[in-house]
Amino acid sequence: MSHAYLYERRAAETEHEQPQPDGLHIARRGSGRDVAQLVRGIIATDDERPRTAHDIAADTQDRDQLPERVRRLLDRRTHAVQARRSTYQQWCDQAAQLLAERERWIDQHISRGRHLGVDRSGLEL
Repeated sequence: MSHAYLYERRAAETEHEQPQPDGLHIARRGSGRDVAQLVRGIIATDDERPRTAHDIAADTQDRDQLPERVRRLLDRRTHAVQARRSTYQQWCDQAAQLLAERERWIDQHISRGRHLGVDRSGLEL
């Protein structure tokens, strides 16, 4: 079973006012109707693309405001993305090199054929 924990900023909270001295938020259990209303609001948001909780956490300007566990997960995710990008770039470079070698081979054989009086189909002219 999946669980989602949503934090809703209360009207009394401001950017500079924390609900608790240590920065923790007070948990409040809402009703099923509250949850349904929040989920509908999230789904109805007309964003350009879907955003995961990872995306939202990664976009957090001040990572010091995030729990240590979330910061560690974001760091791990950042390193994994960088590794995938590096591997993909290496693959693209190798594919481009192979394609260039193939084109050189084809050009070389076409020019040899012209030199020998043979067209691309292998028939003499």
